[in-house]
Amino acid sequence: MKNVLSFLLLFGVWISQGQNFPTKEQKLVYDLAGVMTNSETAQLETKLRYYNDSTSTQISIVIIPTLDGYEVSDYANRLAREWKIGQKGQNNGLLVLAALKERKIRFEVGYGLEGVITDAISKRIIEEALKPNFKAGNYYQGLDEGISKVILALRGEYKAEKHKKDKGFPVSALIIFIGFLAFVLFLSSGKQANSIAKNNNIPFWLAWSLLNSMTNNRGRWNDFSGGGGSFGGGSSGPDFGGFGGGDFGGGGASGDW
Repeated sequence: MKNVLSFLLLFGVWISQGQNFPTKEQKLVYDLAGVMTNSETAQLETKLRYYNDSTSTQISIVIIPTLDGYEVSDYANRLAREWKIGQKGQNNGLLVLAALKERKIRFEVGYGLEGVITDAISKRIIEEALKPNFKAGNYYQGLDEGISKVILALRGEYKAEKHKKDKGFPVSALIIFIGFLAFVLFLSSGKQANSIAKNNNIPFWLAWSLLNSMTNNRGRWNDFSGGGGSFGGGSSGPDFGGFGGGDFGGGGASGDW
């Protein structure tokens, strides 16, 4: 029995040593592959610290050079559990992992967030925000957009499936309506043209032409244009006291770019 326990202990040590996890620090963003500038890393850190401070939900971004042969889901789950991202008892942690060499992305979701950040939502965020930006080399933009969508999802404002486009007014009905309107206008104009032709003893076609010319010169449409603006800003975020002891069960989604 003692030999079995010793073997299991040594096996566990071997596994932990072979994993090559990054060193945990008092921060939420780890760009270990050097794909972002210091300013971009600081902006993401500030964003995540403020969100952690206001909600207690901990989102961590980790970009590593390589997975060292591990599956991205396995690596992310082990790292998230090792670091204990999220609060103990709430398990409200989320790890966003990217491996540069393998071009793999993983959302590892804590137990407490699985009902909101579902596998489908995780996959959609990866496909819509991270994947296209990562392909273009815009790592900061992809992560920034992705985190924004995560926050919207946590507020209930972002769903797994795209809303179906509003069908609006049926095209066939619109065509019928326009045709009917044109017919009514034609009858009205025809009566006026016929009256002008009779009263002035001129051909119908000439009266019609004169009537259209008068109508077209009554006025013109005005063009209006509007614009929008963007708002931005930044400041140093609150202190981050470290991860609180969250747990993970394997929920989330993976992708590549």
